[in-house]
Amino acid sequence: MHRGLVGLMAISAALLSACSGAENIGSPAQQLSTWVSSTALVSSTAGILKDFKQVNAALGSKKVNAVQTTCSVMANDADAANSNLPGPNAGVATLLSEAYSQVGLAANACFVALSMPPQAAAWRSHQHQARALFVEASAIIESVTGHSIMPLRPKA
Repeated sequence: MHRGLVGLMAISAALLSACSGAENIGSPAQQLSTWVSSTALVSSTAGILKDFKQVNAALGSKKVNAVQTTCSVMANDADAANSNLPGPNAGVATLLSEAYSQVGLAANACFVALSMPPQAAAWRSHQHQARALFVEASAIIESVTGHSIMPLRPKA
């Protein structure tokens, strides 16, 4: 009985170590670089930034269906990106989590921005906060890895 338990524990340990991703191997810079690549962070962030532009255009058109569709896509993109957290760098993970939360709040404000004008201001505020958090996370990634990953600049 004791040997069976020891064998089971050894198998469990081997499976757990096999399940830990490649992002857990190497230096902190290597781990972060691997994580950024494996999670498609650059393309998911670019997608959210594209969503911001599309939401702004939809709000400008004042077409309810376009607003609802673009707000929904933005919320889904943020949820999908958030599913890649946490990462190997706690600071980056915290900033990205906060950014995705701001995108979610922006999406909520966006859904009602046409019928409740104060929510348009909330949408813009959350969008700007998310963008600033993406820039801050990018700066940490660049300082750790030595590589610029996102050509983001804060926009007014």
